[in-house]
Amino acid sequence: TDLDPYASTTVDPPRGFLGVVHLGYGFSNAEGSNETAGAARGVSLGLGMDLASPSLGSDYSLRAFDYSAAAYIPMPYPGHHVLALRSAGAIAAGSYTRSGVYFVGGYDLENNTLVDSISTGIFNGAFVLRGYPARSYAGRSYLLETAEYRFPIAVVDRGPSTLPLFFRRIDGNLFVDYGGAFNHLDLHA
Repeated sequence: TDLDPYASTTVDPPRGFLGVVHLGYGFSNAEGSNETAGAARGVSLGLGMDLASPSLGSDYSLRAFDYSAAAYIPMPYPGHHVLALRSAGAIAAGSYTRSGVYFVGGYDLENNTLVDSISTGIFNGAFVLRGYPARSYAGRSYLLETAEYRFPIAVVDRGPSTLPLFFRRIDGNLFVDYGGAFNHLDLHA
């Protein structure tokens, strides 16, 4: 079953204007290097709050709070191995009638080609739960937890003459993702 009730052409999405005021704070001292894939050390933190109400010109009310935190820990042995830990979540409330404010699932390769996904960075999105179909879970809240062990496999450093193509390296990544989107969190299920 499709959890997005507006994916069908027979059901119209909610009509009206949703004007949102966003407050956010972000901090990052994460840094990378040419020897690693992505960040190699440091932390990043993001906090956000969205507010929509008729007094702000919106047809709906919405209150949403979100966070994301990541830590990149270099391994103490040689070889540029990195342990990356990430946590993200959000909760929303209000009269906004869409049943799923947040959607969580795997990569949407049906609507985005693999090249589009890689070139736009969508594969690093906050709502990716690898191994599941796109938009597998929907709800007014979501939680995602990720642990990755990143390691270099080979440093190629080759490119054909002056062409704008270059093959820098091959990296490996072992990961565990846990999460979902929901309307009510039931820890006893």
